[in-house]
Amino acid sequence: MSYPDPFDQSLPYEVTNLINDKIVLYLRAIEVVNVETQGTFAGTIAIIIAENNEAVKKRRRKNEAVTE
Repeated sequence: MSYPDPFDQSLPYEVTNLINDKIVLYLRAIEVVNVETQGTFAGTIAIIIAENNEAVKKRRRKNEAVTE
């Protein structure tokens, strides 16, 4: 079994693409198909993703302000 290189800069982009292209699409589909049982789960994951995206945006803005 091979493990990813922890210094590989492309890894975060691959994970982001996987989340946006596969997981979010899946969550939207299960929410539409079975909102009664999956709606809460999908909604919770959507909130977590949105919070993490906001944290990343703030970190990027902070880093850009420091480098200027």
